[in-house]
Parts: sequence; structure tokens; C-alpha cells
Amino acid sequence: MKVAINRNYGGFHLSDEAVEFLKKKGINDEEELYGLIYGEFKRNDPLLIETIESVEHVNNIFSSIEIVEIPDEATDWVINEYDGSETVLYVLNGKIKYAF
Repeated sequence: MKVAINRNYGGFHLSDEAVEFLKKKGINDEEELYGLIYGEFKRNDPLLIETIESVEHVNNIFSSIEIVEIPDEATDWVINEYDGSETVLYVLNGKIKYAF
């Protein structure tokens, strides 16, 4: 499973170019757009992943967004954040693992 995270201190925030991509894909609802721009919704959302993979300049000046992969067999996962920099913790075979 692909999960979008921010690797930079400062927080998850998509670029204006990424926002335009989302609008062209039909995301015009302000609440939904806000949730995708600031990573407030599911970070494994297929449209968010597509945006990150498709847009050349997906980051704003404060973010460094990338996609990490966790096993599809993971039974649970959560984003661990410190001052905006993120990693993913997931459970696989009853053990907690990190996705760096």
C-alpha cells in the first residue's frame, strides 16, 4: 500500500501545481480540496497518490512529500509526526514496524 508522508519539518502541504491537478481531476469541494492539500484526509487516497506521482513540483517551500510503501498485509498503520516530519508505523504479524 502506498502512503504519502512529509519528510521535512514544517508540515504536509501540496504545491499550487498539485492543487491545479486536483481541480482538473474534478475536486472542487473546498473541504475535500483542503483535506488533500494539507494531508488531513487518508494519506493512501488513490487521487492523492496519483497527484504526487504525476505532478512534477508537488511540494511547497515547506514540504518534502514522498510516498512510502507498507505491506498490503499490514493490519493497521498510523503516521508518526514530529514538527511536521513524518514516518509511518504499521503492524505486521503482530509486530510494530517503521516505513522510512
